Amino acid sequence: MRRARFRRWTGRSRSFPCVPCPSGKRDYQRQRTTTLFAALNVLEGTVIGECQSRHRHQEFLRFLDRIDQSVGAGVDIHLVLDNYGTHKHPEVKKWLAARPRYHVHFTPTSSSWLNQIERWFAEITRKRIRRGTFRSVRDLIKAIQDYIRLYNKNPQPFQWIASASRIRVRLRRRTPSPPARITAQRLSLTADPCVQGAAGGVGITPASSPVLSCRSSETR
Repeated sequence: MRRARFRRWTGRSRSFPCVPCPSGKRDYQRQRTTTLFAALNVLEGTVIGECQSRHRHQEFLRFLDRIDQSVGAGVDIHLVLDNYGTHKHPEVKKWLAARPRYHVHFTPTSSSWLNQIERWFAEITRKRIRRGTFRSVRDLIKAIQDYIRLYNKNPQPFQWIASASRIRVRLRRRTPSPPARITAQRLSLTADPCVQGAAGGVGITPASSPVLSCRSSETR
């Protein structure tokens, strides 16, 4: 199963890249932005990534084409997506309907933490983007592409270490009574045969079909 997501980052250049900025001060100049569409193979830990200028349904469709070309024909693909409007656009639904090997699974509202690619975005942000200096969007895109290429040489699948019961207990402690409904919403994911364990995918077991955790992210 692949999990997909996007993020947009802004290219920025700093006067002293290795020195933390003084509190309350901004020591960088913002450049233009790029949007990273990424899909994580949950079983293997590999990532398919592509930078684009925007994050509309047109760009998402181009990224789906990229996934389609990267995964061998005849293999079913399970996509884990959040509820961003782009993922439910009529043209996207039409594209998916024409390709029966795709199976889409949406995370419950306000439960993006269930998507393992969120962890991967935290990694690239911490290790390559946050303290980086990029004098142009081209430099930023190159840094992202280099990181993905190096990451895929030695991919490390993320592993859930908390049990379903521990997650449920922590949810009860941190939230008043209304969250009980949210908890039930999250647990509903376990009805999916591709997701095992409670509390929204404590373990994802993709048998022979790749599970793609997908996300797109805007870099700032």
